[in-house]
This record gives sequence, C-alpha cells and structure tokens, in this order.
Amino acid sequence: MQAQERWDDFTNVKYEMLKNTHTAATPWTIIRSNNKYKARLNAMKTILNSVTYERLNPDLDFVPDSDLVFSGAHEIEIMEAQRLREGKFIS
Repeated sequence: MQAQERWDDFTNVKYEMLKNTHTAATPWTIIRSNNKYKARLNAMKTILNSVTYERLNPDLDFVPDSDLVFSGAHEIEIMEAQRLREGKFIS
C-alpha cells in the first residue's frame, strides 16, 4: 500500500533518471509487461540482438515485441506527452 501511495514520487524519479542518464553511449531499453514470461523473453531477445554471435537456429524468432520493448528516448517522449495531456504522469 505504501508503494501505491508514493506512485507519483516514483514516476517523477523514473522520469528524471531517464532524462539524466539516457544517452547514445548509455541507452536505456524499457520492457513493459504484466507477464513475467513475456518480459523475460523480450529481455533475452534484446540482449541477444545487442551482441555479435553465431545464431545456430535461423528459424528462431529473435525480434523483440514492439508493443513491449521501447527505447529510453521513446519512453521519455511518452511520459512527457502524458504530463502535457494530463498535467501529471499517469500509469
């Protein structure tokens, strides 16, 4: 319950953290999901796509779900649009 009461505080800190630390040299990747399995699968796909290696099975799907995986820059844009539209960040 205490975390719910501080939702606005947490969201403001998340926004400031992204604004101050998302750069070309240190990019953030946001993975949204209420489903832990999908979140973990997309985290693995994101990591595998960021390193060079020999893919042994070309039939496997290595593309992250674009409905769940966002760049930090896109997350900042979404948050700023919400704040402009609603007057505050929304969940």
